[in-house]
Amino acid sequence: MCADRCGPITIATIWNAFEVLQIENSACLEALTEEVLQRPPSDCDPPEVAIVLHAAAQLQFKAREQLFAKLMPYVRDRIGNFSGRHLAVCFHAAAKAGLRDERLCELVVRRFRENISELDALALTSVVYACGLIAFFDQPFFEAVADFLLQA
Repeated sequence: MCADRCGPITIATIWNAFEVLQIENSACLEALTEEVLQRPPSDCDPPEVAIVLHAAAQLQFKAREQLFAKLMPYVRDRIGNFSGRHLAVCFHAAAKAGLRDERLCELVVRRFRENISELDALALTSVVYACGLIAFFDQPFFEAVADFLLQA
């Protein structure tokens, strides 16, 4: 496709356009997925990974599970490199796609619980909603969310 000409941000932008326009052309989506699968995950920055996962969660195509299987370990392994918002987007995308990764759930809710006062409302809401989508309940996290909301 465009391996020599397209950088990660270009590919992420194409994914975003497909998602916004709801283009579910199987051949194009498979080619975009193949492009991502051929590259080492470290070629992408957290914002690009978040864009690709968010778009992929909104679209229906055969290789979606492969795409998540490649990128979710990257998110888990580099969770500290993700801003709260980008991490929330990745977590919400996985939940929307019906994927429940226990380790990722634990890491995300711990990070959000420990840094709740530094997070923006959209990121926090996305994580709470994602937990609901996949029926992941972490008592200390939800208690911290409740306390935070009562103080706001």
